[in-house]
Amino acid sequence: MSASNPQYAVVITSIGNASPARIKPVAEKLEMPYEFMLRLIYNAPVVFVRNLDAESAPKAAALLRQIGLEATHMPAEEVPVYQNPRVDVSLYLHDVLQLPATVKSLAEFIGCPYQEAMKVLNNYPALVLGGVSPATAEALASRVNAEVTYADPTQSAYTLEVAGTDRMVLHQVHRTLSTMGVALEPGQQLFRGLTYTQGQTVWKKFQSTGAILLMNQSFERYEVLLDALDQSVPGHRRQLVNLTGMPEEIVDEVLENLPVQLEASVSAQHIEQKLKDYQTAGLLCSSRRLTNTPRQLMVDEIQSQEQARKVLSRFVPADQLPHPIRTPWQAPVPLSDLMARYAVQELEAAGCDADYEDFTL
Repeated sequence: MSASNPQYAVVITSIGNASPARIKPVAEKLEMPYEFMLRLIYNAPVVFVRNLDAESAPKAAALLRQIGLEATHMPAEEVPVYQNPRVDVSLYLHDVLQLPATVKSLAEFIGCPYQEAMKVLNNYPALVLGGVSPATAEALASRVNAEVTYADPTQSAYTLEVAGTDRMVLHQVHRTLSTMGVALEPGQQLFRGLTYTQGQTVWKKFQSTGAILLMNQSFERYEVLLDALDQSVPGHRRQLVNLTGMPEEIVDEVLENLPVQLEASVSAQHIEQKLKDYQTAGLLCSSRRLTNTPRQLMVDEIQSQEQARKVLSRFVPADQLPHPIRTPWQAPVPLSDLMARYAVQELEAAGCDADYEDFTL
């Protein structure tokens, strides 16, 4: 390359504040296929274009920054070799009062209608993106008031569950896993620690039966239970108050009713360290893996029938709401964990006493 005629490249380092809606007109202006440009951006950092002259390169980078992308230009010979892992991204909402704002931000980020984003968040785990770069996952985390986790699917362990009572499917799954060297117990329906290849082999072979569930263990979540206090650790009672925000006046009552829940949902990527931190503080805890069990909404007290019906009609079909709603009342339809938590918050804001538990027929 001649020093008198240097060539430059434009690099997109992150999706930044851009959205698919803002990217589309730029793709049209540059005569670039929209889907191709979108794929490039979700995989940033990535080289957007090469072989531009010293005048065109900064203009191209500035155009990208105008739509919210993080972009720069540099001499072509200084461009690093980008080898970004492709990760899947999951989102968990701790503060359900943020649900409307979170759904709106997610819809804008992935370029889908509001209701579609809501449907995605209702799944467990809520996998919102697949095959993107870690930088894109971090960009999403900066836009939503929620916990974002991501993992390379090819490097993750998997849980496979054979649901239902179809013994033929179970037998065939056993036979397939056995040929891959997986140790099995007679009648076993839950298999943990499968590799990506093992999980995908079974999934591709049996997904059409509707009888198997496959989950990336990186996106599992755990409840944390306090089982006991380590009397040998100085200040263990104070640590219980400091780490959990528990009012000091209820500590004795809590300790008389162990085990008690300390945290409702911790990511699999953090649970081991979380338990170690509690143990160091003198709090002896255990964890329990959460499942996708449907929830049943319960209302124990109602101050205003009108307000209660207004809230409940958003979660329960109108023809299944009695007149009046006599407490204690249990919703006849199952809800997702997210919707159950959201319904409880909305009901409490309307002056009701509400909770939820695992749904039973």
